[in-house]
Amino acid sequence: MASDVSRPDGHDFDFRNAWHRRSHLGIMIKNATTFANRWTGVAAAVISVR
Repeated sequence: MASDVSRPDGHDFDFRNAWHRRSHLGIMIKNATTFANRWTGVAAAVISVR
């Protein structure tokens, strides 16, 4: 119990690290979505040309 009380800083650091990881994941998802949309547009253009 004493160890849990004496490490609020460690808990705060974990929270910040998790938040950073979450925002990084969001950036990756956003990039993947942009990439998918670009290829969907390319495929639509190719299909319309045919």
